[in-house]
Amino acid sequence: METCPACKAPFKGRQTCHRCKSDLRPLIAVAERAAACLAAARAAFAQNDYHAACGLACQSLALKRSGEAESLYRYAGLLSGRRRIIRPVPAGRKGNRITGMKAFGKCAILS
Repeated sequence: METCPACKAPFKGRQTCHRCKSDLRPLIAVAERAAACLAAARAAFAQNDYHAACGLACQSLALKRSGEAESLYRYAGLLSGRRRIIRPVPAGRKGNRITGMKAFGKCAILS
């Protein structure tokens, strides 16, 4: 998180926004959980457990979209034999409504 979602003030690492006093703890918790899932995915990948790495990277992507998590998901999915892969959300598109996609677990995949 780089800015407060309520007032767009720069994030200073505190639990409340310095400008508008919004409680940022839930957002910080989501970001930390996404980072933990990504770290676990990296560890699973290093142990050649590609199926687990793919699932953990998928969980990380569901919480916070990142290039590293997406690359890890795609590569681990390829190595584990998955034929369906996620497609990145195009810039400017909001929400989870994307034509030609459906929800699969917590990740969107091509139908």
